[in-house]
Amino acid sequence: MVPIINNSVLEGHHVRLSIHKSQRIKILSLVYVTLLISLIIGLYIPISMEYAEYLVDLYNETMVKEYMMRKGFTNKTFFIVSHNLRVLLLASAPIIGPVLMYYSAFSAGMILNALVLTSAGKLSRLQVLVSSLSMPHTWIELLAFSLTTSECILVSLRLLRKAPLKDEVFYLVVILIVSVSLLLLSATLETLSVITLPEK
Repeated sequence: MVPIINNSVLEGHHVRLSIHKSQRIKILSLVYVTLLISLIIGLYIPISMEYAEYLVDLYNETMVKEYMMRKGFTNKTFFIVSHNLRVLLLASAPIIGPVLMYYSAFSAGMILNALVLTSAGKLSRLQVLVSSLSMPHTWIELLAFSLTTSECILVSLRLLRKAPLKDEVFYLVVILIVSVSLLLLSATLETLSVITLPEK
């Protein structure tokens, strides 16, 4: 026997699904914008020259030197992907993940800030910001991190409310797969942009 379902029930279910989807899009958009704002705040916040030099030295030791040691397109791309994946996995942790992601975006801005301060006037904050935002891989990375962070926020809210997590965990796994794919694309574009730069 096929159960007869009232049309009003179906319409109500459809509305709830639509609202849920709408909420996801709103949260994703909010996270995307606020992560970008966090980076910009890090870029423009006042820091001392001593701290700027420390950040640049740390960045050179942990990122630039390691990247330059990698030979070939594949190795360079893998280095970028592996670094971003560590950040992504941290961002996927319930409750603490979003906090770590915003701190990571702020820290990235601080690195850019430090590079400007130690450039002896050769760079400006606006120049660095425009340069960063003109690169496609910046927006793709931001989308990947925003997808995971926004879904992690939804999982965290359900945890705090002690609501069922089955659906959200499924969504989180799917979004992680999409985000990893985006980071791979981003790293590929970033490596291509670096290796095709003319040597000075």
